[in-house]
Amino acid sequence: MSILTDTLACYDHEREIQNHDSVQMLDGNIDAQRMQSLVIRERVLGGSHSDVHYYLRFRGAVYCDMGQLNKCYDLWKHALELQQTHFAPLHLGTVTTFQSFQETFVMTINDFINQHHQLPGLRVKSSWVKYLFDRICLELERVVKYQGNLLEDTECCGREPCIHATEDGEIQKLVIVAVHLVNIIDRLSLPSMENSAEKDEDVAEKDVKLDVARLLRSCHLKRIPFLHYALEERLHDPESLPKAAVLAQFLECADVDVNSKDKNGNTPLHIVLQARVPRGSLISLLLRHGAYLLARNDDGVVVWNELKRMHQGVTRRELYEMKLGRYLTLGGIAANAMRIKYADSFEGVETMLPRELKDFYLAH
Repeated sequence: MSILTDTLACYDHEREIQNHDSVQMLDGNIDAQRMQSLVIRERVLGGSHSDVHYYLRFRGAVYCDMGQLNKCYDLWKHALELQQTHFAPLHLGTVTTFQSFQETFVMTINDFINQHHQLPGLRVKSSWVKYLFDRICLELERVVKYQGNLLEDTECCGREPCIHATEDGEIQKLVIVAVHLVNIIDRLSLPSMENSAEKDEDVAEKDVKLDVARLLRSCHLKRIPFLHYALEERLHDPESLPKAAVLAQFLECADVDVNSKDKNGNTPLHIVLQARVPRGSLISLLLRHGAYLLARNDDGVVVWNELKRMHQGVTRRELYEMKLGRYLTLGGIAANAMRIKYADSFEGVETMLPRELKDFYLAH
């Protein structure tokens, strides 16, 4: 009978029992008994079996409910590493693990603050967030390099391949989790998250930085509309939109195009303006980084016209403070007039324009 010879920290370095004396030592030690079940299951089924990953996540969730977030993290981390080792990119199980990590981090941070730091076992570490962010970058890099057909081994609805999971949909989930993690890192840097009892550890955790440029490189290579995914409001998620400071980190990277368009011709500005209450701070940031004020989508919706409709309450004041006139350019006005007011006179003119000018012209 083969056994797992190397012990793992996530299993509390438990070795698989081999004799009667080892069994007796487990008597009354519930934690050790549970770890034995995980060790034996991984040895019998192998690291690629979904049952191994499921029970790792289940046991981790139990520890989290008991206020032992560090044990939850260790078990889920092991499950994630097994999934990324054995599964193709974008496998349903892997994406779900990423989402569970992020949702748990957000909930436990809220509980930690609401309990006035009285539950140290619920403290989320910046190094954990960085690890998960790096793993998302790895997953997207695997997507870029993968030569086969993605989602062929996904069986989330009883059919193989799944009839409703799409490559774009699964990538969007990863991007959304990554944006949340950058938000979380920013939140962990706030004074409200400091713990006077762990000052030395706090200093080390504050030095943690996320490699945002690495994430955006993969999105650029795969033509993923990163800003559109990041700025889309999701009604079921009250924290879906990034903070202005987080968006600024993305906009400072070379692989981000603030005027890129999605399949509907929307620019990131169009996406922000589709929110129930568009946030002026995000609009201002995009404009300052070169977003076209007169950009037009495939339905003929112009950013400028949408902004003029925002005239109620605080939004009106924000519009005044934006000083929109400074973002109006002669080139934008000319392109807008050529495409709309004098469309018949300039029909087909884009075929004679150089590439850079053509893209600018068609954006209006």
